[in-house]
Amino acid sequence: MQSNSTTIDNSASGTSYIFGTVDVAADGENKWTKVDTLIMIQKNNLVIISLASEDTEDHFMGAPIYGIVDSMTDKNGNEMIETGGTQTAGNVTSGGNVTQGIKDFFNGTGK
Repeated sequence: MQSNSTTIDNSASGTSYIFGTVDVAADGENKWTKVDTLIMIQKNNLVIISLASEDTEDHFMGAPIYGIVDSMTDKNGNEMIETGGTQTAGNVTSGGNVTQGIKDFFNGTGK
């Protein structure tokens, strides 16, 4: 992903916004390139990925893609949020890496 604008708030009650562009793959092949994208991470446990409808032939019909954040690391691999393997309403923490998950989603390129 190429970042155009980023606001990171990794407090337990904050929301992080990452604006940029991504290449989206389907069945292992790039389907759309340079898709305007907003990734929101809410309260360090919910990730919402919104892809521009006009860049994806309205494939997602304006609906975002939701996921759960297990872990969040900086570029050096340091953990940015507390994890304890505990589960509470709306929050599950147990290993994984949101960055790797996003790279996997976007065909392993991280773009």
